[in-house]
Amino acid sequence: MQTGAVLAWTGDLDVGAAGRLAEALGDLRRSGRHHVIVDLAGVPFVGSAGFGTLVAESGAFREAGGDLWLCGFRPEVRGVADLLGLPRVTRVHEDVEEARAALRAATMAR
Repeated sequence: MQTGAVLAWTGDLDVGAAGRLAEALGDLRRSGRHHVIVDLAGVPFVGSAGFGTLVAESGAFREAGGDLWLCGFRPEVRGVADLLGLPRVTRVHEDVEEARAALRAATMAR
């Protein structure tokens, strides 16, 4: 049975934090949590390594039969995410409640 989780990340998502995020998401995936919402409301900055980790982990979750749901981007970070095309490669929502509703709808449709 696939289960979900919400991971609230805080602080800059720079090169050092990107590795820790990848490790935390990998731990969740290996524990059977294949539908994970990452709440980024507490993240004031996302660097290239952080965006790269989000894209790579999104692919890893899809390969595991699940998905990665991102939410809570601050406006300045969301602008960069949109320019990089992040919403084309993973699910991006305004907040945790919206992401949970979308996740429920997607998993019920299966």
